[in-house]
Amino acid sequence: MSKTGEKKNIIPNKNIKNSPIIPQNFRCLMCRKKMKIKDKTFKIYEEKRKVNNQKEDNKEENKDDLQENKTNIENNKDNNNNIEENNDNKIIENDKEAENDQENDQEKEKEKENPNFINILCNACNDKEAEFECLNCDLILCIKCKSEHQADPKFQSHTIKVYELNPNITFSQCPYHKLIYKYFCLDDNTPLCQKCGESLHQKHKIRLITDINDYYIENIEKEINKGKNNVNELESLIKELRNLKVKLDKEKEAIIKKLEKAFNDINKLILKQKDIINNQITNFFTKKSETIEKKISTLNLILQRFDYYKNYLMVNKIVFFDSIKDKLNKIQLYKNLRHMNRFIFNKINYDYFYNKIKVTSYLEHSLFINNPIKKLYFLLNKYNFIPLPINILEHYKKLFKYSNIISYELITTDLILVLPKITSCKLLYRVSHLGPSAELFHNLCDNKGPTLMLVKTATGHIFGAFNSLNFKSVSKYEMSNENFLFSVTDGRLRRPMRCKLVKQLAEYALKQSNEQFSPGFGISNDHDLFIAFRRLNNSYSHLGKVYKCPKGYEPKNFLAGKENQWDILDVEVFAINYISDDDFFNLCT
Repeated sequence: MSKTGEKKNIIPNKNIKNSPIIPQNFRCLMCRKKMKIKDKTFKIYEEKRKVNNQKEDNKEENKDDLQENKTNIENNKDNNNNIEENNDNKIIENDKEAENDQENDQEKEKEKENPNFINILCNACNDKEAEFECLNCDLILCIKCKSEHQADPKFQSHTIKVYELNPNITFSQCPYHKLIYKYFCLDDNTPLCQKCGESLHQKHKIRLITDINDYYIENIEKEINKGKNNVNELESLIKELRNLKVKLDKEKEAIIKKLEKAFNDINKLILKQKDIINNQITNFFTKKSETIEKKISTLNLILQRFDYYKNYLMVNKIVFFDSIKDKLNKIQLYKNLRHMNRFIFNKINYDYFYNKIKVTSYLEHSLFINNPIKKLYFLLNKYNFIPLPINILEHYKKLFKYSNIISYELITTDLILVLPKITSCKLLYRVSHLGPSAELFHNLCDNKGPTLMLVKTATGHIFGAFNSLNFKSVSKYEMSNENFLFSVTDGRLRRPMRCKLVKQLAEYALKQSNEQFSPGFGISNDHDLFIAFRRLNNSYSHLGKVYKCPKGYEPKNFLAGKENQWDILDVEVFAINYISDDDFFNLCT
């Protein structure tokens, strides 16, 4: 503030960096009295202060950037000069190495042309050819291993020179150390000198070279003994194979004899049936011919009578007598002649029109009933040979060893062909042991994979069903092309038979059920086979709907002898693993 008392707006120096924010009430720098600054003046001051601070900061940053750029440019120049110098040095070194390589290659070719040349590998890597020799370590090194050897600070004081093989060395001497072989390494199968045995082969099995002959003789004898044992085993194996071949030939002859016997039996049946039909034909025609001959004889008698009357009338001409007796005789003769003509006419007409004596058209529409040619052709096409080894029967007997339904006597080749080709099985549920229960069936049999169900009744019927799907506690139909029903026996030695699935109805192959009910095979309430696990007496069979019944049998009575009300003794459910029929037959062959 001036002496006159006028107020002045005092603003700090603009060049002061980062000056503090000045409050509106501050003291004068001269008289230290308090002064007030208007709001506008204070805002202008603040704006100018900020702008000045930014400019100064930018100037300092630019200065720093310029200095860094200068240092980088100088460093780049130095690096470029170093790189050019290094490149020049590398080019010179490469040229020198190339010249050395050419010289070395020429020397190697000359050495190889020499018949006494021996190619010696590096002791360190045992891969590349040795070209240098370390006199301190007694090692022969390649170029790479030599550089690594020199780079190691432990070996910098070692003297390395170019390795030169003495041409006077023979193979009884070590080419590395020029010493006579004294030892032999059994691990590497190589002869060794004293230094080789002490340095490179310390941990190997080493023997004196004088004893190696006995060692190898012992080993050779051992190998010969092993070979003799192997030869004996091979000879025994050959004998077994020859015996097996003899057995196979015998079995082949036996099977061919069976085949010949079967076809001979078929031929005998055919010839027998041929004789029967031939006798029927001859008997029929002989009877017909006899009747015709009888008719011919009767007709001949009639003709004889006619000739008699004719001749009598022609010879004895009628003379009219006056007597009444002669007249009556003449009238009677006339009546007999007329009666004979009518009889011949009627006989001819009756036999011709009613008895059909026409020989040309009498049997032209005759035929053979139940011609067996097509059936024989169909059956002979299915008549095939399937080799079933004995171990297959034993295998199935082991599978059903603990079954109460299928006994050993029932396991035959016919049953194996009917059942699925089982590789392993496990009993899941047996009614006679645990009792009938739908819930128990679902708990033990659901989600166990393919299953085989067996049922036995008091009448001796044994039958069942194969399910290739999982049983589930859900009410729905499931499709399968592999499911089938089967009959093991009817209690009267009937052969096992399979009830195949109708392909068009494969979507109804299995009817799943809830936990409280039993599953069925076929359409609901009209199942081809239904086993009621809640009450076994409610089980039934309406075969022929979804599953085919074999020809010649009543569908409803085929499985259990009657449609329903079965007296079921036991039911067994097995979880099985199986293979296809084609794979099974391939394994057999």
